[in-house]
Amino acid sequence: MDAKQKALILDEELSILTSAQERYEEVKISEMVENVNNLIDAIGEVTYTEECHNRIIAARNAYEALGEYKERITAEKLAILEAAEATYQALADVEEAAEVTRLIRAIGTVDASYECGQRINSARIAYNALTDNGKSMVSADDLRILEEAEALYQELKNKEYVASVVEAINAIGTVDGSAASKAKITAARTAYDNLDASYKQYVDAETLKILTDAEAAFAAALNKGKEDAKAALDAFLSSLDMNEYSAGNQARISAIIKAGKEAIDSQDVTDGLNAIIENCKTQVNAVEKEGGTSSSSGAQTHGGCGGSIVATTAIVSAIALSGLIFVAIRRKEK
Repeated sequence: MDAKQKALILDEELSILTSAQERYEEVKISEMVENVNNLIDAIGEVTYTEECHNRIIAARNAYEALGEYKERITAEKLAILEAAEATYQALADVEEAAEVTRLIRAIGTVDASYECGQRINSARIAYNALTDNGKSMVSADDLRILEEAEALYQELKNKEYVASVVEAINAIGTVDGSAASKAKITAARTAYDNLDASYKQYVDAETLKILTDAEAAFAAALNKGKEDAKAALDAFLSSLDMNEYSAGNQARISAIIKAGKEAIDSQDVTDGLNAIIENCKTQVNAVEKEGGTSSSSGAQTHGGCGGSIVATTAIVSAIALSGLIFVAIRRKEK
C-alpha cells in the first residue's frame, strides 16, 4: 500500500470520526432540548410553594444552559415558562407583602430596648426586599407605622445615649494627672463628641462645664507634675558635690539629668514620673567619683570610664524606664 492509499484511508477514517462526533453532539443537544420541554411541562399549576418554585427554577436553569440552541424551544413552550414565573412572582408579592404587614403590626409600643429595635429592623429589611409591586400592597397606614416607629426609636436611643454621656461626665470625679483620670475624661469627651449635633443641646451647660473644667484641671495637674519632677531632679543635682567627679563624669551626670527631663516631658500622665526620677538617681549614683568610688555603695566599678559604663549598663538593663536616659548618655560621650 503506497502513501496515497494510506492517505485515502486516513481521510475516510477521519470523516467517519467527525460524522460520529456530530451525531453525538446532535443527540446530546436533542436530549437537552427534550429535558427543557419536560421540565416546563412538569411545572403544572403554579402555587406559592417551595416545590413549585423549585420546578420553575429548574426549568429556567435548563433553558439558559441551552445557550445558542435556545431557539429549539418553541415560543409556545417558552411562554408557558415565563407565565409560570410571572404567576409565581405575583403570588410571592401577595404573601411577602402580607408578611411585611404582619411584621410592622408586631412592632407594638416603641421603646429603646434591643428587642424593639430588632422588631423594627426586621420589618424594614422585609419591606425593602419587596418588589415594587409587593411594596404597593403594603398600605400607606402600615408604612407610616413603620416610619414613625423608626423615628421614635432613634429619638429614644439618642436620649438614652445622652443620659449615658451625662453619666460618664459625672463619673469623672476628682481630677489629677493620673492615667485613671485621663481615661475617665477621654471616655466622657468621646461620648459627648459622638452625640448627634441636634442632641448635644440635651447636655446642659452645667454638666458640660464639668467636662471642660476636668480637661483643664488634668492639663494643669500634668504640667505641675512634670515641673515638680524636673525640680526634684534639679534639687538632686544641687545636692551633689560635683568637685568629687572628673570632668568627663560631670558631663555624664549632666546628660543623665537632661535625658531624665526629656523623659518627663514626654509623659502624658503623671504615673511614671517618680520612676523616672528614681532611675535618674540610680544612674547618677553609679557614676565614679575621683577616688574611684561611686555614690551608690552597691555599685561596682572597674576603673575608668569603661568600668563605669559597664556598671551603668547593668542597672539600665534591670530598669525598663531608664532606656531613654542610657541612650542620651552614650550619645553625649560620642
